[in-house]
Amino acid sequence: MDLTYLKTLLGFVSNRTHDTTTSILAYWEVLEYFQELSFPQASKSGLPEDEVRVRYVRSEDELKYFIYAPYRDADSFRLYVGGVPKYDLLSELYRLIPADKDNERFRKLLEKNKSVSVLYTIDLSPSGEYIEGSFQLSPYIWAISCLIHDREVDEEWLEELLEDGNDFFMTIEDEEGIEFFSLLRQKTVELLDRLRIRSLFTVNDGFRRNDLERVCARALKSDDTDLSISFYAKDLSRVRKSLLDKRPNRLLVNYINAPLMSGGNRQSICSIENYRKWLGPERYPLGRWPSEFSPALMQQMAINIALAEENAGGCGIFSVNGPPGTGKTTLLKDIIAEYVVRRARLLADLNQPDDAFTETPLLVKSLEAGKSQKTFGLQMGRGLADYGILVTSCNNTAVENITFELPETSKLPTAEAMSKAGHSLVFSEGKDLFFGDLASNMLNGNTDPGKHTKQAWGLISARLGKGDNIRSFSEMVLRPFVSKMSPKRDNEKVMREFKNRFPSFDIAQQEFLKQYRIVERLRRSVSCNEEVFRMADEKMQSSNPLKNAEFDKAREDLFYQALVLHGSFVINSYKWRCNLYSLLAFWDNKYMPEEKELIFSHVLNSLFFLVPVVSTTFASVQKMLEYMGREQLGLLIVDEAGQAAPQCAVGALWRAKKAIIVGDPKQVEPVVTTDETLMTLYQKKCGIVSLSSYLSKSHSVQGFADLINRYGSWIGETWVGCPLVVHRRCINPMFSISNRVSYDDTMILGMKDAVKDEEKSQLLLDHSLWIDVPGKKGTSAKGNNDHYVAEQGEVCLRLILAWMGKHREKEDTRKLYVISPFTTVVKGIKAAVKAVLNTEEYSGLKGKFKGWETANCGTVHKFQGKEAEEVIFLLGCQPSSTGAIGWVNSNILNVAVTRAKKRVYFIGDYEVWSRQNWNFSPEIICFSEEDTGLQRIHFSELPDFGEIEAMEETPDLEFPGAEDSQVEYLLEEDEIDPETTEPEDRKQDIRPIPRYSFLTGPEYHHRYRVIYSHPYQLIFEVLMTDPTETLPDLPVSFYRKLSDSPSLWMCLIYPVALDFPAQELENEFDQVIDWYNSL
Repeated sequence: MDLTYLKTLLGFVSNRTHDTTTSILAYWEVLEYFQELSFPQASKSGLPEDEVRVRYVRSEDELKYFIYAPYRDADSFRLYVGGVPKYDLLSELYRLIPADKDNERFRKLLEKNKSVSVLYTIDLSPSGEYIEGSFQLSPYIWAISCLIHDREVDEEWLEELLEDGNDFFMTIEDEEGIEFFSLLRQKTVELLDRLRIRSLFTVNDGFRRNDLERVCARALKSDDTDLSISFYAKDLSRVRKSLLDKRPNRLLVNYINAPLMSGGNRQSICSIENYRKWLGPERYPLGRWPSEFSPALMQQMAINIALAEENAGGCGIFSVNGPPGTGKTTLLKDIIAEYVVRRARLLADLNQPDDAFTETPLLVKSLEAGKSQKTFGLQMGRGLADYGILVTSCNNTAVENITFELPETSKLPTAEAMSKAGHSLVFSEGKDLFFGDLASNMLNGNTDPGKHTKQAWGLISARLGKGDNIRSFSEMVLRPFVSKMSPKRDNEKVMREFKNRFPSFDIAQQEFLKQYRIVERLRRSVSCNEEVFRMADEKMQSSNPLKNAEFDKAREDLFYQALVLHGSFVINSYKWRCNLYSLLAFWDNKYMPEEKELIFSHVLNSLFFLVPVVSTTFASVQKMLEYMGREQLGLLIVDEAGQAAPQCAVGALWRAKKAIIVGDPKQVEPVVTTDETLMTLYQKKCGIVSLSSYLSKSHSVQGFADLINRYGSWIGETWVGCPLVVHRRCINPMFSISNRVSYDDTMILGMKDAVKDEEKSQLLLDHSLWIDVPGKKGTSAKGNNDHYVAEQGEVCLRLILAWMGKHREKEDTRKLYVISPFTTVVKGIKAAVKAVLNTEEYSGLKGKFKGWETANCGTVHKFQGKEAEEVIFLLGCQPSSTGAIGWVNSNILNVAVTRAKKRVYFIGDYEVWSRQNWNFSPEIICFSEEDTGLQRIHFSELPDFGEIEAMEETPDLEFPGAEDSQVEYLLEEDEIDPETTEPEDRKQDIRPIPRYSFLTGPEYHHRYRVIYSHPYQLIFEVLMTDPTETLPDLPVSFYRKLSDSPSLWMCLIYPVALDFPAQELENEFDQVIDWYNSL
């Protein structure tokens, strides 16, 4: 068989670095197409119709019944068409691989693979119409067909198939008399023909298996997965082609080849010699983020090395190993402050603001109404484009955490704390220092200061990435900025006040340079405290050898003056404002592709003068930075890098001049969904031997960066980047368990190992515990890999209810997380919590804790980067589940216990777990009678938490999503019949509101009127938009007083689009009453 194309693509002709780099990129690119979407399972039988989200449909009538149901709450519907048996596909690929001694093992792997993949999907509107552009062909099936037929894995062909599919379904309305399901089958056959795999599934003219006839309908939610091409494949292809054009990026080439490097230049920095080298005064940055505390020793080492020019001249990437609670964000803040200061130093050399840009425009674009838009290029030779900062991660929560924390006033130290430390007070006075009003708009999601609950001190960061975030940022920040700078006559006062926030550009330059010289003078005069290097390691690691209040205050003041200079620059630069208008026009899609490529790097780098830090997830990098090229971005910061597969960062690294990678390979590992059987067959078919170092699923961005970072340390046998070692989140036993299982006892506890007396009463139990719930010997695990153990769930539920009883007050913000290694255990405990809160006995807790289980129960992946006072680690598993128990690795245990700041409660069978998994052995899980030790008890020894006092349940008549102006009271208070007012007796039968509407086709499900009523007396009505968001959260219930003359409160929901005569409305009331009485 001819494998010439694949072997050329994968670069096995030469061992040169360039060829190896393109080979690896090609390998990653193909793997990105192997992300399979399995055929969905139908919703469980027996569910109420309004809870059924997925259903197999066999005819057009069944499909109409599913999507037209008036209670079906969905904006659109997805059809999954054609179930392709993976066994048939992979068997054909297996048949083509060279025979060797491993073939029998591969055959057995194949025989176990019984899953079915989706061939294609389309989306329908609530009225049943095809949604343009929604046709998606499975890239997984397409890529395998390419491999089977030695066809180039060419994205252009895939896009051609997608375009043809979209055209096919757009013309359905023109097909007179053809049944819809016949068209679906027609498209299935056509796709199998074009992919040249039809013969694998057909006999004569029919399908050998009915899977390919299968059609499944789903009522869509925002988190549903689709079949679209991988977020990373386009960038991987683009980067690979740029390397083929002999345009390497030094930083990226080093990163990609990391597993192949010898590591001969590594320096373990945990030595007195290196401490003296990197902690001298000349190494400290001139800018400093405001804080009453100094960074710990290794934090300062990381800051100084990351900012050092010789490090930038090395591999271009610096990695920091940041275990939980070691202050990664604190470290990044000082780096951000220094980058702002360094760019300000360049601005201070300009004669006037516009000198930062080219003399003539790069582009003059004619826009609507005869207007033209100029775009100016940044003077690249000045280095002004080197200091923009992009923060990215595969974890959306990590991105949001840092982006929203930086500008928030409440996250700054108090004036009292700063005064006591002798540091700068300018950041602690609650003032708007750097466009804080615009940042407050962003934090609160609106432009009305009267509705702001969070205040910002400055516009230091912004969340971009996906289109919704960019639109929000434009509306909340950029357009208000443009409006305030408008020279229109009626805006002169606003513009003058806005500009007067900052001094003139020359005054701002002078003030900055004055403070800059002060800091430089102090840096020359201060010296390290040599006593620090003679301390015991534990005390030394918590210290900083250059702790000098005057020096730190001066650096904080310099950071402030740098921001002032940036503010004066953007206010006074005409060319900068032109680029801001161009950026808005770019995001409004006013430019042609070739124009976008010409201007985008200049307008985005101009944005960094107003917003020094922007963020995105890796998944949005390609779309957001599509028109930014190689090394056109200043600094890339990757957070939680241990969670991201290596290829996720390629596009961002290719665009960056320098990168700082922060994470921890000892926490959550990357989630790689590529089928292992397919990976094995693909490697064998393509003869991948030289790239064996790249085949592990546990590789991460952090791991690759650590391998090429010459400044690091060893944890056991693992080389990691610059390690942060002082932990300040958890007390024992959480800290000690984490330290033993993941960090070879190299960590240091940098906080008091005790709970304050006033906090103890708020904690569930007096000690952290292993609550032993022995499994039933001889009991097998449930089917479907279900590891939920009911007896353990009951103990967990008991703790949860006791905790809820303690924390029922609305102002209480303490948290309890329930974490499990297994999704089936999470599902089981969620169902248990939801069920118990629906019982009469615990109904008093439902109002406060409605939806609690969704937010607070999950696997470790859900809670990476989060923390709570207490954590329940619900292990699950019967004694016979040896494989599942052994699967739980040290990373999972480490993340679970370090989410807990004060208490952790293990629930599981200790004998089974300690015997079958070393991570839970006595060497790691040590029991102690000390106050901060872990104690082991049998579940029967748990204390009696007592009865939970019933809360008074009152109907909350404030409707979420409804403005005050939208509430119309139909009766005045004195007109309400006192005989029919709400019953005082709260011990009543409480029923949920039905999502009830009538005479409604799906086309009307967009605007509803809600009437809250007592029989025959309308009290008030509320007009609401977006019912999919508001209706599930309505706090109103039906109330019925159990007496001889029951009174009834009721809620009727109907669409505004229909105009009902009074008689029909009254008839509808009668129907609802009949429904209620039938319960």
